[in-house]
Amino acid sequence: MLVTTLGAGDYIMLDENIVVHFDHKIDKNNLAIAVEAPKNISVLRKKLIEKGAVPQPRQNGQDAAASRLLVTLNANEDYIMIGDDITVKYKGNKGHSFSIGIGAPKNVKITRSTTHTAEVEKAAQTGDYEAQIIAELLAAQNEKRREISQQRKEKQQKYTSLRA
Repeated sequence: MLVTTLGAGDYIMLDENIVVHFDHKIDKNNLAIAVEAPKNISVLRKKLIEKGAVPQPRQNGQDAAASRLLVTLNANEDYIMIGDDITVKYKGNKGHSFSIGIGAPKNVKITRSTTHTAEVEKAAQTGDYEAQIIAELLAAQNEKRREISQQRKEKQQKYTSLRA
């Protein structure tokens, strides 16, 4: 299992078609994430697997358009399973960042957002027009993710303070 430390707004790419966005810590034991994957790839939480659910495509047929699934993970006890052989587990809190574990077969390429962005920016600097467009899109997406993450964090803090 690959264990890494990330911050709010970071993402991990699993191969080229699955992206796991790490939104924000809800509190020290819970993490909000979003999984973008083709609809023909199943995404299950630990609770469903324990109840006997079997990974199945979210949609039958030829339309394999990507969709987004929002999930909250609990530290050291909860995980999601993507497809038949990839697991993502929240390992805990590390100050302003958090630790996650990814279990995947060796043939699955795992790329952090920082590495992916650097690769695209390097290609863009060499004059690759498509890479320039992708770099601009990534920058805009990352900024939007950070804004949304900050808004959610503020709402969560407001909700927590109202409950206290």
